[in-house]
Amino acid sequence: MILYLHGFASTGEGGKWEILRDAFHGFDVQSPTLPVDPIDCMEFIGKLIDNTPEPHLVVGTSLGGFYAYHCASLFNVPAVIINPAMEPWLGLDEYIGTVERFDTDGDTFDWTREHVENLKVLAAQSGRAPGQLVHFFLARDDELLDHSEVPTEYQEAATMTWFESGGHRFERFIELVPKIREILSARERFMHD
Repeated sequence: MILYLHGFASTGEGGKWEILRDAFHGFDVQSPTLPVDPIDCMEFIGKLIDNTPEPHLVVGTSLGGFYAYHCASLFNVPAVIINPAMEPWLGLDEYIGTVERFDTDGDTFDWTREHVENLKVLAAQSGRAPGQLVHFFLARDDELLDHSEVPTEYQEAATMTWFESGGHRFERFIELVPKIREILSARERFMHD
């Protein structure tokens, strides 16, 4: 299974999921709209992983990148982490209240102080992910998040690839397909050895 994890206030239905679905015929490519609460979200992801045949690969952007990192730690799956919010509690407290989802016709959800605190709880519970499972892809022109500390904080990562452009939404996502294919192939080889 290839599991795509969307960012904050987004949904599972989007262009990145479509790119993955079209590029990886024969794989179960899933992109659910994630539960709002971080603890509930990781429990939901854990059940998906437990109930789906391997190999698994998790791809996440922004807040989904934070979740993908913790999937590597908690579930021992490779994670493709794109423009991640690695300390999302530092910015998402500004959104406490009713939040409208992007690209929907007025769909909203409530974001609470408890949700923000649960991001910290999740980070503490899962700890560090095995470096060989972690693959970062970062845009230097990300207008929302500063990734300058990522290379120092996560120097054990298997790969750390910078792009000069792409913005926070990482408009160059299709360029990652060959890299994702390599990571998935290495996972399949590892499982068969």
